[in-house]
Formats: sequence, structure tokens, C-alpha cells
Amino acid sequence: MIVAFRTTRLVPHRFGAYLEAYAREGWTIERAVMGECAGSYIVEIGPQQSMIQMWRHADLAEWKERGANLAAHAGWKAFRAARSEWIESEVDRLFEPTPFMPVKNLTEAANFVEMRVYRSRAGVIDRFFEIYAAEGLPVQISHLGNCIGYFRSIGGPVDEVTHLWGYADLNDRIRRRAALFADPAFKAFLAKGLPHFSHQENSIVRPNAFWRA
Repeated sequence: MIVAFRTTRLVPHRFGAYLEAYAREGWTIERAVMGECAGSYIVEIGPQQSMIQMWRHADLAEWKERGANLAAHAGWKAFRAARSEWIESEVDRLFEPTPFMPVKNLTEAANFVEMRVYRSRAGVIDRFFEIYAAEGLPVQISHLGNCIGYFRSIGGPVDEVTHLWGYADLNDRIRRRAALFADPAFKAFLAKGLPHFSHQENSIVRPNAFWRA
């Protein structure tokens, strides 16, 4: 399985109008053609005017075929042509699940989702996965509880990791992460795990209403 993360950024002050039009005209078409949408999110904290969608596919061939079919769809072409000036940029990133996914409590029910992006140093990512699966993930699950996904890049920046954690609200996130960082087992893991990475960033997103409907 692969997961395609598509980030669509809109020009300022057009984001709300685009979402309304997409929910009314574009969503049904794209879902029918592209298949399983694993998540459709609005960025609340992070790059503004952005929508991030996650599409699951069996392999690269399926992703390419479905993308070509969408581009050729008359209804989709009409929808996009009418809003082309609203779209600032679009980026597709391809990921595959890490060896320890899915975790046992995998769920997509969350009011807010934190998306964390880590970029590893060259040649060390597989060793990090070994350490994380044995020492990091179990303690994170015990405190954070809701791992929506943990993925490794297969295109673009090499050895980039994206993981998603769901929360009831932002206070829930603060409480859970405070407990996590107070845990001696997690502190011990961080001492081993963090040196593997050269870059870290995060954003807070929330589900689009049409995706949950």
C-alpha cells in the first residue's frame, strides 16, 4: 500500500469559497475516481489556506492510473477550470507505511490531528525504526493513544517520516504530551532516537466536514 498526501494551497481569501465549491462539486467526483480517502484536513496551525488529503492506493501504478482518469474526467475538468485562479499550488507526496504499522488502536476518529514531519540523517532511518518500534512507539501509544498513521517517504525528500496523532481538542494534546515527556521511558528513548534526525516540524489540522459525512 502507498498513501498519496496532496496539499492544495489557495490564494488568500479564497479558501472558504474553494472548500464550499469542492464539497458541493469536486468531492464526489474525486472520491469516486481516486478511491479511498484516508483523510481530508484543513490546516489550522501551520501553512495557511491549505487542505491536505490522503489517498490510499495499492501501488504506484494504481495511483498513476487513477490520477490520469481524474484529469480526464469532464466534471472534474469543469470544476477545476472554474477555480484555477484560486489555486496557488498543489504538491503530491508519496509514502508507504512503516514496518510497525498499523498499530493495534489505529483509528481516524479525532477532532484535531497533529501531523509531524521528521527528516532523518543519511543512512540511519532503518535503525531508528528498530529502536522506535521497540522503545518509542509502545510508550507513545500508552500516553497519546491515537496513532492515525506512521509513514516513510518514497518520493521527494529521502528518508522523511510523517506521523499523525489524533486528539479530542488542543487541551487534550497538551495534557497527553506533558505526560509523555514526563515518562522516564520516553526520555530514555529520546536520547537514542533524536540524534537520527536533522529536521522536525509539525502542524495541527482538523477534518473536513464532507469527509466525515
